[in-house]
Amino acid sequence: AVVTGSDHHKYAISDLCLIPRYAILDPALTVGLPPHITVETGMDALTHAVEAYLSRFYNTKQTRLLAEHAVVAIFTHLERAYRDGTKEKLLQAAFEIRDGTSLPDRAAMLQASFDAGAAFTRASVGNVHAIAHTLGGLYGVPHGLANAVLLPLVLEDYGKAAYPRLARLAALVGLKGESEESLAKA
Repeated sequence: AVVTGSDHHKYAISDLCLIPRYAILDPALTVGLPPHITVETGMDALTHAVEAYLSRFYNTKQTRLLAEHAVVAIFTHLERAYRDGTKEKLLQAAFEIRDGTSLPDRAAMLQASFDAGAAFTRASVGNVHAIAHTLGGLYGVPHGLANAVLLPLVLEDYGKAAYPRLARLAALVGLKGESEESLAKA
């Protein structure tokens, strides 16, 4: 058989991503982890979801739905610790896990982490991860910690370009704002 140029099919990068359909997510395996590992892993998952959601390239309806699900699950977990939902309390909750043995919470976080990973596998990540990997490699900063520190700074730097999608995520988790900008900043 002769292969010609007309036989060639060009695949998009998003067609080549391997996203598992199934995973074994056993929360009992995570109970003995030190709290800082759990927190840093959660912040990494949140960063995956937010960056995938904001991605301009290879972002599909599926990646947006996975990212939305992950963000809602992570914020729901954090809000259980601090019901008033203010930014300061949510950030404090991220660094103070009150009940590290709650299997339902751990199961929800594992699912959120899986969903966020699937979203960013297809849509890719952005500047937060690029900088976090560099900090980790050069200075040994734990990846999740670097993401936690960098995420608000990079999102602020994105400015108005990120407001529509950030406002959507904020609304999904129940945050309030008078305008798209204030909702995005919340």
